[in-house]
Amino acid sequence: MKYLAIIFLMFFSTQIQAQKDQTQINENIYNTAGIQVQPEFPGGMTEFYKYIGQNYKTPNVKGLKGKIFLTFIIEKDGNLSDIKVIRDIGHGTGEEAVRVLEACPVWKPGEFNGEKVRV
Repeated sequence: MKYLAIIFLMFFSTQIQAQKDQTQINENIYNTAGIQVQPEFPGGMTEFYKYIGQNYKTPNVKGLKGKIFLTFIIEKDGNLSDIKVIRDIGHGTGEEAVRVLEACPVWKPGEFNGEKVRV
């Protein structure tokens, strides 16, 4: 009986670890270069740029120009998360970019080996 209990516990702990490993695999964040199906904004990148152009409110500051760099994750359900400003040009430009991305429509998620993944 002792041996049966030990074998069962070993099997059970192996199953729990396998479930944890599978969860970890499913929670990886993939780079767009390493996946087979790229995430896509509804209508493609042209529509994404149009969405940004229609919704981003540029501060009224004379001579303001430059680029704003952000990173974000496209989740398995197509929502954006972990939006971060890498570089902005001041005057609230980064915060406005985050606001626009937070209100963004749901994307078509990326896929790797036929499974939806975080990108």
